[in-house]
Amino acid sequence: MKSFFFIFLACALLNGYEMELICKRPRIYKIYSVLSDEECEYLIDRSAPHLQLSRVIGDNANEGDFSAGRSSTNIFLQGNLRDKKIIEIEKRITEITGFPYENGEPMQVVHYDVGQEYRYHYDTFEHQCKGGQAALTFGGQRLATFLIYLNDVEDGGETHFYYAKMGVKPKKGDAILFFPSFQNGQPDPLTMHAGLPIKKGEKWIITRWFRQHCYQNNRRSKP
Repeated sequence: MKSFFFIFLACALLNGYEMELICKRPRIYKIYSVLSDEECEYLIDRSAPHLQLSRVIGDNANEGDFSAGRSSTNIFLQGNLRDKKIIEIEKRITEITGFPYENGEPMQVVHYDVGQEYRYHYDTFEHQCKGGQAALTFGGQRLATFLIYLNDVEDGGETHFYYAKMGVKPKKGDAILFFPSFQNGQPDPLTMHAGLPIKKGEKWIITRWFRQHCYQNNRRSKP
């Protein structure tokens, strides 16, 4: 697991990003000013007309399942939604993390309105359900989660880590990075986290996950 940290630290420092280790176990980093205000607003405008009710990985291997625990809306920036600006941001995330570009999933934009949330969950796939089994065939387990906040939230909406007993308040343009699995693909049980309910305002985020191997659907969309 240490090599994850060393590669990330070297890449982030090399590219001049200010960062902070905000939790040692599970290891969580905060990276400041990853996106400009204009880029955040562009991503929101690009995504807003295409949002759909969010799903979770379950027994529906093809499309995912709806869940009372996840009440947000979301869209993956792929196909016609993926343009030059999106690719530039994908590359920037790759430069910061040090993970291979082709191991990254398409970026996901998620929107939370007042009262909406994502209850405690893991970002890893479960072998016990059909959806998890299917997801693992597209590049293996998720090793890293890179989450960028696209706006400031008036009240609520923290990313809260249950076992670390800490929450991260959304700050426009800033990002967090954590590692839901160890290098061998074994899930880290301490990374259970939640998107707490929005009390006032709204919340926009981008998430990009990196897999153990090449994410197969990305082979058709390299920069």
